[in-house]
Amino acid sequence: MAGIAASFHDVGYGYEVGDNFDNDKEQEPENKGGMGHEARSAQIARQVMEKAGKEGYDENKIMLVEQAIEDTALEFDKDKGPVQKKPRNELSKILQDADLANFGDKFENCWKSSEKVYKELNGKEFKEANSEEQLKFLQFTYKLIVNKKWNFKWNEEKYKENQVKNAAEIQNKIEKIEKL
Repeated sequence: MAGIAASFHDVGYGYEVGDNFDNDKEQEPENKGGMGHEARSAQIARQVMEKAGKEGYDENKIMLVEQAIEDTALEFDKDKGPVQKKPRNELSKILQDADLANFGDKFENCWKSSEKVYKELNGKEFKEANSEEQLKFLQFTYKLIVNKKWNFKWNEEKYKENQVKNAAEIQNKIEKIEKL
């Protein structure tokens, strides 16, 4: 189930909840942005798994995958900013840690992933954004990195040191823009 959840967790970019994925026609997604894509991704996973139901995807397995995908969505705490949802199952914990593992990678990889997210959310390259847009995104990213709590001790042991370094690197980028 982890492989299915991981494969589908970001497929909802460009689609809206309610789009029909049951036909055999190839669909061209519009750029509808990335916020809320988790619900669309869960819907797509459900539809595909239901279609393949004869091969062992009962309702419990479908719900497990659906919840894990939905649990990768962010929530906003009025004091902390962006935080991950409370995971509803073990698969959610695995997928959440994998989804944000780039925060614990070396900075070069963390930053490349962050730039991809910016493009997915905004439809343009980070370097094309004005300084105000860049600053907002960097502040959001910084808060998310700082707020990331690892669901498994071994992930915390593996990623925490780089997570702290990456937060400092993002903070440096914020300070450079603020000085402009």
